[in-house]
Amino acid sequence: MNHNAVLITLALACGVAVVAQSPGRVSTSYSPDRSVPALDYSYIPNAHWFHRPPPYPSNKSLFAEQELDGSILHQFYNVSTTNECAALTTLHGLTFFTHSSTYALCHGHDFSNGSHVVDANLVGGEGSILPQRQSILSSFQLDISPPKSTQIDNCEQICQSQHGCASYRRHESVCDLYGLTPNKRNESVAGWITKPINSAVTRNLPAFEPTSASRVHFYIVAHEDDAILFMSSMFHQSIEDPSTKVVFIYTTAGDAGFGDWWWQAREAGAIAASQAWVEHFGRFSAEPMVETVQIATSNGTIHRIRSFHVGNVVNYFFSIDERGFDALNAERHPVAPMDDRAVPYSGRDDLKQTLAGVMALESNGMASIQVNTQTFLNATDADDHPLHRENGQLVRDVVDDHPTWRSCVTRCYFFDYQHWLDDVNLPSPARQVQRYAWMRLSQAIFQHKPDLIFWSNHLMNLGRTYIDRIDHATELSCL
Repeated sequence: MNHNAVLITLALACGVAVVAQSPGRVSTSYSPDRSVPALDYSYIPNAHWFHRPPPYPSNKSLFAEQELDGSILHQFYNVSTTNECAALTTLHGLTFFTHSSTYALCHGHDFSNGSHVVDANLVGGEGSILPQRQSILSSFQLDISPPKSTQIDNCEQICQSQHGCASYRRHESVCDLYGLTPNKRNESVAGWITKPINSAVTRNLPAFEPTSASRVHFYIVAHEDDAILFMSSMFHQSIEDPSTKVVFIYTTAGDAGFGDWWWQAREAGAIAASQAWVEHFGRFSAEPMVETVQIATSNGTIHRIRSFHVGNVVNYFFSIDERGFDALNAERHPVAPMDDRAVPYSGRDDLKQTLAGVMALESNGMASIQVNTQTFLNATDADDHPLHRENGQLVRDVVDDHPTWRSCVTRCYFFDYQHWLDDVNLPSPARQVQRYAWMRLSQAIFQHKPDLIFWSNHLMNLGRTYIDRIDHATELSCL
Protein backbone atom coordinates (compact mmCIF):
# COMPACT_ATOMS: atom_id res chain seq x y z
CA MET A 1 0.00 0.00 0.00
CA ASN A 2 1.43 3.41 -0.92
CA HIS A 3 1.91 6.31 1.53
CA ASN A 4 -1.24 8.21 0.49
CA ALA A 5 -3.35 5.07 0.68
CA VAL A 6 -2.15 4.45 4.22
CA LEU A 7 -3.09 7.99 5.18
CA ILE A 8 -6.53 7.67 3.66
CA THR A 9 -7.15 4.34 5.40
CA LEU A 10 -6.14 5.70 8.80
CA ALA A 11 -8.16 8.88 8.38
CA LEU A 12 -11.31 7.06 7.33
CA ALA A 13 -10.94 4.76 10.33
CA CYS A 14 -10.98 7.86 12.53
CA GLY A 15 -14.04 9.32 10.80
CA VAL A 16 -12.16 12.18 9.10
CA ALA A 17 -12.75 13.17 5.49
CA VAL A 18 -9.44 13.11 3.58
CA VAL A 19 -8.49 13.82 0.00
CA ALA A 20 -4.88 12.83 -0.68
CA GLN A 21 -3.22 14.82 -3.45
CA SER A 22 -0.08 14.05 -5.38
CA PRO A 23 2.72 14.53 -4.69
CA GLY A 24 2.77 14.06 -0.92
CA ARG A 25 0.11 16.65 -0.04
CA VAL A 26 -2.82 15.61 2.12
CA SER A 27 -6.00 17.68 2.46
CA THR A 28 -8.48 16.98 5.20
CA SER A 29 -11.18 18.50 7.41
CA TYR A 30 -11.78 18.48 11.14
CA SER A 31 -14.12 19.92 13.76
CA PRO A 32 -13.09 20.09 17.44
CA ASP A 33 -16.74 19.98 18.53
CA ARG A 34 -20.07 18.96 17.07
CA SER A 35 -21.32 22.54 17.41
CA VAL A 36 -19.01 24.06 14.79
CA PRO A 37 -18.54 23.39 11.06
CA ALA A 38 -15.30 21.69 10.13
CA LEU A 39 -12.16 23.55 9.12
CA ASP A 40 -10.17 22.48 6.04
CA TYR A 41 -6.42 22.23 5.94
CA SER A 42 -3.60 20.69 3.94
CA TYR A 43 -0.27 19.34 5.10
CA ILE A 44 2.86 17.65 3.84
CA PRO A 45 4.57 14.97 5.95
CA ASN A 46 8.25 15.21 6.91
CA ALA A 47 8.41 18.98 6.60
CA HIS A 48 8.28 22.21 8.63
CA TRP A 49 8.02 26.01 8.30
CA PHE A 50 11.36 26.94 9.87
CA HIS A 51 14.54 28.36 8.41
CA ARG A 52 16.47 26.45 11.05
CA PRO A 53 16.23 23.05 12.69
CA PRO A 54 12.85 22.84 14.48
CA PRO A 55 13.12 23.61 18.21
CA TYR A 56 12.53 20.12 19.60
CA PRO A 57 12.14 19.90 22.49
CA SER A 58 10.88 23.44 23.03
CA ASN A 59 11.75 25.91 25.77
CA LYS A 60 8.03 25.89 26.66
CA SER A 61 7.38 29.62 26.61
CA LEU A 62 3.77 30.83 26.80
CA PHE A 63 4.72 34.00 24.94
CA ALA A 64 5.35 34.57 21.25
CA GLU A 65 8.94 34.62 20.06
CA GLN A 66 10.46 36.37 17.06
CA GLU A 67 12.50 34.28 14.67
CA LEU A 68 15.65 35.55 12.94
CA ASP A 69 13.64 35.92 9.72
CA GLY A 70 11.27 38.34 11.49
CA SER A 71 8.32 35.94 11.69
CA ILE A 72 6.47 35.36 14.95
CA LEU A 73 6.35 31.90 16.49
CA HIS A 74 3.46 30.79 18.73
CA GLN A 75 3.86 27.54 20.67
CA PHE A 76 1.09 25.16 21.74
CA TYR A 77 2.08 22.26 24.02
CA ASN A 78 0.50 18.86 24.65
CA VAL A 79 -1.03 18.73 21.17
CA SER A 80 -1.02 15.08 20.19
CA THR A 81 -2.81 15.26 16.84
CA THR A 82 -2.38 17.33 13.70
CA ASN A 83 -6.16 17.89 13.70
CA GLU A 84 -5.96 19.65 17.05
CA CYS A 85 -2.93 21.65 15.92
CA ALA A 86 -4.87 22.87 12.90
CA ALA A 87 -7.85 23.86 15.08
CA LEU A 88 -5.63 25.78 17.50
CA THR A 89 -3.90 27.49 14.58
CA THR A 90 -7.08 28.83 13.01
CA LEU A 91 -8.77 29.74 16.31
CA HIS A 92 -5.77 31.92 17.10
CA GLY A 93 -6.00 33.69 13.75
CA LEU A 94 -3.05 31.95 12.10
CA THR A 95 -2.68 30.03 8.84
CA PHE A 96 0.63 28.12 8.82
CA PHE A 97 1.64 25.49 11.37
CA THR A 98 4.24 22.83 12.08
CA HIS A 99 3.18 19.85 14.17
CA SER A 100 5.30 17.17 15.79
CA SER A 101 3.39 14.21 17.20
CA THR A 102 6.68 12.93 18.64
CA TYR A 103 6.90 15.93 20.96
CA ALA A 104 3.15 16.72 21.07
CA LEU A 105 4.13 20.23 20.00
CA CYS A 106 2.31 22.60 17.63
CA HIS A 107 3.95 25.75 16.27
CA GLY A 108 1.84 28.47 14.69
CA HIS A 109 3.74 30.73 12.28
CA ASP A 110 2.87 34.38 11.64
CA PHE A 111 4.84 35.56 8.61
CA SER A 112 2.98 38.87 8.16
CA ASN A 113 5.65 41.04 9.82
CA GLY A 114 8.67 39.07 8.64
CA SER A 115 11.42 40.35 6.43
CA HIS A 116 10.76 40.21 2.67
CA VAL A 117 7.11 39.16 2.76
CA VAL A 118 4.97 38.48 -0.30
CA ASP A 119 1.24 37.82 -0.64
CA ALA A 120 0.52 34.49 -2.26
CA ASN A 121 -2.48 32.26 -2.95
CA LEU A 122 -2.83 29.03 -1.02
CA VAL A 123 -3.61 25.67 -2.60
CA GLY A 124 -5.82 23.08 -0.97
CA GLY A 125 -8.15 20.20 -1.51
CA GLU A 126 -11.53 20.02 -3.18
CA GLY A 127 -14.07 22.34 -1.55
CA SER A 128 -11.47 24.66 -0.06
CA ILE A 129 -12.29 28.35 -0.10
CA LEU A 130 -9.61 29.41 -2.62
CA PRO A 131 -7.81 31.44 -3.77
CA GLN A 132 -6.89 32.75 -0.35
CA ARG A 133 -4.05 35.26 -0.19
CA GLN A 134 -1.71 35.00 2.77
CA SER A 135 1.58 36.59 3.73
CA ILE A 136 4.56 34.28 3.36
CA LEU A 137 8.29 34.90 3.47
CA SER A 138 9.89 35.25 0.05
CA SER A 139 12.67 32.98 1.32
CA PHE A 140 10.21 30.07 1.07
CA GLN A 141 10.23 30.41 -2.72
CA LEU A 142 10.91 27.02 -4.27
CA ASP A 143 13.91 26.58 -6.55
CA ILE A 144 11.75 25.54 -9.48
CA SER A 145 11.60 26.99 -12.99
CA PRO A 146 7.89 26.97 -13.84
CA PRO A 147 6.52 27.54 -17.35
CA LYS A 148 6.25 31.17 -18.39
CA SER A 149 3.48 33.34 -19.81
CA THR A 150 1.75 30.77 -21.95
CA GLN A 151 0.64 28.96 -18.83
CA ILE A 152 0.41 31.83 -16.38
CA ASP A 153 -3.30 31.14 -15.81
CA ASN A 154 -2.42 27.67 -14.55
CA CYS A 155 -0.32 28.68 -11.54
CA GLU A 156 -2.57 26.79 -9.13
CA GLN A 157 -2.31 23.60 -11.15
CA ILE A 158 1.45 24.02 -11.43
CA CYS A 159 1.74 24.42 -7.64
CA GLN A 160 -0.48 21.40 -7.08
CA SER A 161 1.89 19.32 -9.22
CA GLN A 162 5.07 20.32 -7.40
CA HIS A 163 6.24 18.53 -4.27
CA GLY A 164 6.25 20.82 -1.23
CA CYS A 165 4.34 23.66 -2.89
CA ALA A 166 1.75 25.36 -0.67
CA SER A 167 1.15 28.72 -2.36
CA TYR A 168 1.84 30.67 -5.52
CA ARG A 169 1.68 34.13 -7.02
CA ARG A 170 1.69 35.47 -10.54
CA HIS A 171 4.70 37.74 -10.97
CA GLU A 172 6.14 39.21 -14.17
CA SER A 173 4.55 36.58 -16.39
CA VAL A 174 5.79 33.67 -14.31
CA CYS A 175 4.43 31.60 -11.47
CA ASP A 176 6.39 32.07 -8.27
CA LEU A 177 5.94 28.97 -6.10
CA TYR A 178 6.36 28.89 -2.32
CA GLY A 179 6.62 25.92 -0.03
CA LEU A 180 7.92 24.33 3.09
CA THR A 181 11.26 23.02 4.30
CA PRO A 182 11.89 19.25 4.27
CA ASN A 183 12.46 17.70 7.69
CA LYS A 184 15.21 15.15 7.28
CA ARG A 185 14.45 13.60 10.66
CA ASN A 186 10.83 12.91 9.67
CA GLU A 187 9.44 14.16 13.00
CA SER A 188 6.95 16.82 11.89
CA VAL A 189 4.38 17.83 9.31
CA ALA A 190 3.95 21.29 7.80
CA GLY A 191 0.40 22.47 7.26
CA TRP A 192 -1.75 25.43 6.29
CA ILE A 193 -5.41 26.30 6.79
CA THR A 194 -7.51 26.50 3.64
CA LYS A 195 -10.91 27.10 5.28
CA PRO A 196 -10.85 28.62 8.79
CA ILE A 197 -13.07 27.37 11.56
CA ASN A 198 -15.99 29.59 12.53
CA SER A 199 -16.56 29.41 16.28
CA ALA A 200 -19.14 32.20 16.13
CA VAL A 201 -21.78 30.33 14.15
CA THR A 202 -25.18 31.91 14.59
CA ARG A 203 -28.02 29.44 15.01
CA ASN A 204 -31.66 30.27 15.51
CA LEU A 205 -31.93 28.88 19.02
CA PRO A 206 -34.25 30.18 21.74
CA ALA A 207 -32.99 32.23 24.64
CA PHE A 208 -33.01 30.46 27.99
CA GLU A 209 -36.01 31.42 30.09
CA PRO A 210 -34.90 31.50 33.76
CA THR A 211 -38.45 30.87 34.99
CA SER A 212 -38.36 27.47 33.28
CA ALA A 213 -35.61 26.23 35.61
CA SER A 214 -36.57 24.00 38.53
CA ARG A 215 -33.13 23.92 40.17
CA VAL A 216 -29.99 26.03 40.43
CA HIS A 217 -26.42 24.82 40.65
CA PHE A 218 -23.80 27.29 41.88
CA TYR A 219 -20.11 26.92 41.08
CA ILE A 220 -18.28 29.45 43.23
CA VAL A 221 -14.52 29.67 42.73
CA ALA A 222 -11.67 32.08 43.26
CA HIS A 223 -10.36 32.31 39.68
CA GLU A 224 -11.98 32.39 36.26
CA ASP A 225 -10.54 29.04 35.15
CA ASP A 226 -10.85 27.12 38.44
CA ALA A 227 -14.22 25.54 37.65
CA ILE A 228 -13.08 24.41 34.19
CA LEU A 229 -9.95 22.84 35.64
CA PHE A 230 -11.43 21.17 38.72
CA MET A 231 -15.22 20.78 38.34
CA SER A 232 -15.92 20.01 34.66
CA SER A 233 -17.38 16.57 35.24
CA MET A 234 -20.05 18.00 37.52
CA PHE A 235 -21.03 21.15 35.64
CA HIS A 236 -21.05 19.34 32.29
CA GLN A 237 -24.04 17.45 33.64
CA SER A 238 -25.53 20.63 35.08
CA ILE A 239 -25.40 22.52 31.77
CA GLU A 240 -26.72 19.51 29.88
CA ASP A 241 -29.94 19.60 31.89
CA PRO A 242 -32.23 22.27 30.35
CA SER A 243 -34.16 22.57 33.62
CA THR A 244 -31.04 23.57 35.57
CA LYS A 245 -29.75 27.12 35.83
CA VAL A 246 -25.97 27.09 36.23
CA VAL A 247 -24.39 30.04 38.03
CA PHE A 248 -20.63 30.58 38.04
CA ILE A 249 -19.38 33.12 40.57
CA TYR A 250 -15.74 34.25 40.48
CA THR A 251 -14.83 35.95 43.73
CA THR A 252 -11.45 37.38 42.70
CA ALA A 253 -10.32 39.22 39.58
CA GLY A 254 -7.56 36.67 39.02
CA ASP A 255 -5.30 39.62 38.23
CA ALA A 256 -2.09 38.11 39.68
CA GLY A 257 -0.86 41.67 40.16
CA PHE A 258 -0.68 42.30 36.39
CA GLY A 259 -3.29 45.05 36.26
CA ASP A 260 -6.49 45.46 34.27
CA TRP A 261 -5.52 43.72 31.03
CA TRP A 262 -5.10 40.31 32.66
CA TRP A 263 -8.34 40.11 34.64
CA GLN A 264 -10.26 41.44 31.65
CA ALA A 265 -8.69 38.78 29.43
CA ARG A 266 -9.46 36.02 31.94
CA GLU A 267 -13.08 37.14 32.20
CA ALA A 268 -13.38 36.98 28.41
CA GLY A 269 -11.93 33.47 28.54
CA ALA A 270 -14.49 32.33 31.11
CA ILE A 271 -17.36 33.66 29.00
CA ALA A 272 -15.98 31.97 25.87
CA ALA A 273 -15.73 28.64 27.72
CA SER A 274 -19.37 28.97 28.82
CA GLN A 275 -20.34 29.63 25.22
CA ALA A 276 -18.50 26.49 24.09
CA TRP A 277 -20.44 24.32 26.57
CA VAL A 278 -23.83 25.86 25.81
CA GLU A 279 -23.19 25.60 22.05
CA HIS A 280 -22.16 21.97 22.41
CA PHE A 281 -25.59 20.99 23.76
CA GLY A 282 -27.33 23.19 21.19
CA ARG A 283 -30.50 23.94 23.16
CA PHE A 284 -30.19 27.67 23.83
CA SER A 285 -28.69 30.73 22.23
CA ALA A 286 -25.14 31.30 23.49
CA GLU A 287 -25.08 35.01 22.68
CA PRO A 288 -23.93 36.74 25.91
CA MET A 289 -26.33 39.16 27.55
CA VAL A 290 -24.76 41.62 29.98
CA GLU A 291 -26.43 42.75 33.18
CA THR A 292 -25.33 44.58 36.33
CA VAL A 293 -27.09 43.60 39.54
CA GLN A 294 -27.16 45.80 42.63
CA ILE A 295 -26.86 44.23 46.08
CA ALA A 296 -27.48 46.35 49.18
CA THR A 297 -25.72 45.35 52.40
CA SER A 298 -26.42 46.23 56.04
CA ASN A 299 -23.89 49.07 56.17
CA GLY A 300 -25.83 50.98 53.52
CA THR A 301 -23.48 50.16 50.62
CA ILE A 302 -24.83 49.13 47.23
CA HIS A 303 -22.44 46.85 45.36
CA ARG A 304 -22.71 46.48 41.59
CA ILE A 305 -21.81 43.05 40.21
CA ARG A 306 -21.51 42.42 36.47
CA SER A 307 -23.08 39.27 35.09
CA PHE A 308 -23.05 37.62 31.66
CA HIS A 309 -25.91 35.31 30.70
CA VAL A 310 -25.02 32.58 28.17
CA GLY A 311 -27.89 30.16 27.61
CA ASN A 312 -28.70 28.48 30.93
CA VAL A 313 -25.36 29.68 32.35
CA VAL A 314 -24.76 32.92 34.27
CA ASN A 315 -21.26 34.24 35.02
CA TYR A 316 -20.81 36.70 37.92
CA PHE A 317 -17.53 38.59 38.30
CA PHE A 318 -16.77 40.13 41.70
CA SER A 319 -13.44 41.40 40.29
CA ILE A 320 -11.68 41.84 43.64
CA ASP A 321 -7.92 41.92 43.17
CA GLU A 322 -6.17 38.89 44.65
CA ARG A 323 -4.28 40.77 47.36
CA GLY A 324 -7.46 42.63 48.25
CA PHE A 325 -9.45 39.39 48.55
CA ASP A 326 -6.90 38.08 51.02
CA ALA A 327 -7.01 41.38 52.92
CA LEU A 328 -10.81 41.30 53.16
CA ASN A 329 -10.85 37.75 54.50
CA ALA A 330 -8.23 38.71 57.08
CA GLU A 331 -10.14 41.92 57.98
CA ARG A 332 -7.03 44.04 57.31
CA HIS A 333 -8.60 46.95 55.42
CA PRO A 334 -11.45 47.85 53.01
CA VAL A 335 -10.97 46.87 49.37
CA ALA A 336 -12.71 48.13 46.24
CA PRO A 337 -13.24 45.81 43.26
CA MET A 338 -11.15 46.52 40.17
CA ASP A 339 -14.22 47.35 38.09
CA ASP A 340 -15.87 49.69 40.64
CA ARG A 341 -13.14 51.43 42.62
CA ALA A 342 -15.49 54.01 44.11
CA VAL A 343 -17.42 51.41 46.15
CA PRO A 344 -15.17 49.36 48.46
CA TYR A 345 -16.12 46.37 50.57
CA SER A 346 -15.77 47.41 54.20
CA GLY A 347 -14.75 43.93 55.34
CA ARG A 348 -15.42 40.20 55.08
CA ASP A 349 -19.00 40.47 56.33
CA ASP A 350 -19.80 43.04 53.65
CA LEU A 351 -18.43 40.61 51.05
CA LYS A 352 -20.39 37.72 52.59
CA GLN A 353 -23.63 39.68 52.43
CA THR A 354 -23.01 40.58 48.79
CA LEU A 355 -22.31 36.98 47.82
CA ALA A 356 -25.41 35.85 49.74
CA GLY A 357 -27.42 38.51 47.92
CA VAL A 358 -26.37 37.24 44.50
CA MET A 359 -27.13 33.66 45.51
CA ALA A 360 -30.55 34.67 46.87
CA LEU A 361 -31.33 36.49 43.63
CA GLU A 362 -30.45 33.50 41.45
CA SER A 363 -32.09 30.88 43.69
CA ASN A 364 -35.31 32.80 44.27
CA GLY A 365 -38.27 30.41 43.95
CA MET A 366 -36.03 27.34 43.54
CA ALA A 367 -36.72 24.27 45.63
CA SER A 368 -33.47 22.54 44.67
CA ILE A 369 -30.17 24.36 45.32
CA GLN A 370 -26.70 22.89 44.97
CA VAL A 371 -23.49 24.75 45.85
CA ASN A 372 -20.13 23.61 44.48
CA THR A 373 -16.93 25.21 45.71
CA GLN A 374 -13.30 24.60 46.61
CA THR A 375 -12.24 22.53 49.58
CA PHE A 376 -10.49 24.17 52.50
CA LEU A 377 -10.48 21.62 55.35
CA ASN A 378 -8.06 19.23 53.65
CA ALA A 379 -5.83 21.81 51.97
CA THR A 380 -2.66 23.69 52.88
CA ASP A 381 -0.35 26.28 51.33
CA ALA A 382 1.90 23.38 50.36
CA ASP A 383 -0.65 21.71 48.09
CA ASP A 384 -3.16 24.39 47.04
CA HIS A 385 -3.59 28.10 46.36
CA PRO A 386 -4.45 30.02 49.55
CA LEU A 387 -7.19 31.96 47.74
CA HIS A 388 -8.89 28.69 46.83
CA ARG A 389 -9.16 27.85 50.52
CA GLU A 390 -10.31 31.35 51.47
CA ASN A 391 -12.99 31.17 48.77
CA GLY A 392 -14.22 27.75 49.95
CA GLN A 393 -14.44 28.88 53.56
CA LEU A 394 -16.27 32.05 52.56
CA VAL A 395 -18.87 30.03 50.65
CA ARG A 396 -19.23 27.56 53.54
CA ASP A 397 -19.88 30.44 55.94
CA VAL A 398 -22.45 32.07 53.63
CA VAL A 399 -24.46 28.84 53.38
CA ASP A 400 -24.12 27.88 57.05
CA ASP A 401 -25.18 31.34 58.24
CA HIS A 402 -28.36 31.33 56.14
CA PRO A 403 -31.40 30.19 58.17
CA THR A 404 -32.83 28.10 55.31
CA TRP A 405 -29.83 27.09 53.20
CA ARG A 406 -27.92 25.54 56.10
CA SER A 407 -30.37 22.64 56.23
CA CYS A 408 -31.46 22.15 52.61
CA VAL A 409 -28.54 23.02 50.27
CA THR A 410 -26.29 20.25 48.97
CA ARG A 411 -22.63 21.32 49.22
CA CYS A 412 -19.85 19.74 47.15
CA TYR A 413 -16.24 20.59 47.99
CA PHE A 414 -13.70 19.96 45.23
CA PHE A 415 -9.97 19.33 45.37
CA ASP A 416 -7.83 21.67 43.26
CA TYR A 417 -4.05 21.37 42.90
CA GLN A 418 -3.97 18.38 45.24
CA HIS A 419 -5.03 15.96 42.48
CA TRP A 420 -4.42 17.81 39.22
CA LEU A 421 -1.65 15.40 38.22
CA ASP A 422 -3.54 12.26 39.31
CA ASP A 423 -5.20 9.80 36.95
CA VAL A 424 -7.45 11.34 34.30
CA ASN A 425 -11.01 10.50 35.38
CA LEU A 426 -13.19 12.83 33.32
CA PRO A 427 -15.52 10.68 31.18
CA SER A 428 -16.34 11.23 27.54
CA PRO A 429 -17.76 13.40 26.10
CA ALA A 430 -17.09 15.86 28.94
CA ARG A 431 -13.35 15.39 28.48
CA GLN A 432 -13.52 16.39 24.80
CA VAL A 433 -15.81 19.36 25.47
CA GLN A 434 -13.47 20.56 28.23
CA ARG A 435 -10.55 20.47 25.79
CA TYR A 436 -12.50 22.43 23.18
CA ALA A 437 -13.65 24.95 25.79
CA TRP A 438 -9.99 25.42 26.79
CA MET A 439 -9.25 26.21 23.13
CA ARG A 440 -11.99 28.84 23.15
CA LEU A 441 -10.75 30.26 26.46
CA SER A 442 -7.25 30.55 24.99
CA GLN A 443 -8.63 32.17 21.83
CA ALA A 444 -10.46 34.82 23.86
CA ILE A 445 -7.36 35.62 25.92
CA PHE A 446 -5.27 35.77 22.73
CA GLN A 447 -7.64 38.39 21.33
CA HIS A 448 -6.84 40.55 24.39
CA LYS A 449 -3.11 39.83 24.33
CA PRO A 450 -1.93 38.41 20.99
CA ASP A 451 1.50 37.37 22.22
CA LEU A 452 0.15 34.98 24.88
CA ILE A 453 -0.90 31.36 24.25
CA PHE A 454 -2.88 30.45 27.36
CA TRP A 455 -3.74 27.04 25.91
CA SER A 456 -0.38 25.75 27.08
CA ASN A 457 -0.94 26.91 30.67
CA HIS A 458 -2.50 24.06 32.72
CA LEU A 459 -3.39 22.12 29.57
CA MET A 460 -1.62 19.11 31.07
CA ASN A 461 -3.98 19.29 34.07
CA LEU A 462 -7.22 18.88 32.12
CA GLY A 463 -9.33 15.75 32.42
CA ARG A 464 -9.63 15.51 36.21
CA THR A 465 -12.42 16.09 38.73
CA TYR A 466 -11.83 14.99 42.32
CA ILE A 467 -14.38 15.67 45.07
CA ASP A 468 -13.22 15.99 48.68
CA ARG A 469 -16.62 15.63 50.32
CA ILE A 470 -20.35 16.23 49.89
CA ASP A 471 -22.40 17.72 52.72
CA HIS A 472 -26.19 17.26 52.84
CA ALA A 473 -26.10 14.94 49.83
CA THR A 474 -29.81 14.15 50.08
CA GLU A 475 -31.77 16.71 48.10
CA LEU A 476 -34.26 18.63 50.24
CA SER A 477 -36.65 21.40 49.32
CA CYS A 478 -35.49 24.94 50.11
CA LEU A 479 -38.99 26.38 49.74
